Amino acid sequence: TERAALLDAARGQGEESLSYWKEAYKAIPLISPIDGEVIVAKTQAGQTFTANDAVIVLSDQLIVRSQVDETDIGKVRLGQDAQVVLDAYPDTKIKATVEHIYYESKTINNVTIYEVDLRTKELPEFFRSGMNAGVTFIVGGKEDALLIPLEAIVSEKGQSFVMVKDSQSVSLTKRSVIIGISEDKKVEVISGLGKDDVVVIKTKRYALPKADEGGTNPFMPQRRPSPRENTR
Repeated sequence: TERAALLDAARGQGEESLSYWKEAYKAIPLISPIDGEVIVAKTQAGQTFTANDAVIVLSDQLIVRSQVDETDIGKVRLGQDAQVVLDAYPDTKIKATVEHIYYESKTINNVTIYEVDLRTKELPEFFRSGMNAGVTFIVGGKEDALLIPLEAIVSEKGQSFVMVKDSQSVSLTKRSVIIGISEDKKVEVISGLGKDDVVVIKTKRYALPKADEGGTNPFMPQRRPSPRENTR
C-alpha cells in the first residue's frame, strides 16, 4: 500500500522523517452521524483519499422510489398504504406507506411522471439497494365486499345492470345494481345483487370459416402443386 511504501522510504531518512509520516498516516476513526448499515465500501485499508472522496455509503433505511403517471398522481396521498413486490421475489408482498410526493415532474418516453417515495413497514432480510419492484397503491378498500367481473356490468342511460340467471329455469333477468369501488378486473356491488345470485357474462367465440363444397379453406395450409400436376 501507499502507507507501507512511504514508511519504508522514511526509515532511510532517519527517525524524524519516520515519526512525521507515521503521524500523517496514523489511523483515524470514522464516525457516522446516523445509525445504519454499510452497503458500499469505496476505499480499502491503507488507500489514500481526500476530504472530498466518499469512503463508504451508509444506509439507515432503504426506500422504494416509484414513478407515477400524471393521470394517476391525483389518487396518491401522503400516508397512503401500498404494496411492494420485488421482481426477484414475486411471491412476497411488502407493506409500505407513501412518505414523499415530489413536486417536480419528469418526462420519460414522452410520458409525464412524478416520483413517489415509499417506506416499508418492515424491512425484509432480502431487501437490497437497486432492486426493481412493482408498486400497488391502495386507493380504497372494504371488508366482505361483493365483487363481480367488470365486464358483467351493462351501462345504460347512467344506470348499471347485470344479467342474472334464474335459479328455477335457464331464463335471464336484467337487474339494476348500484356499484362501488372498482379495480382493473373487478367491481364492488353495493346493492341489487346477492352472494348466491349467478351472473352471466357475454363472451366472444371465433371460428375459422368452413370450406365450401369443392372449395378450400383460405386459412388452412395449402400444398403448392408441382409443375407436373399443372401440365395438361
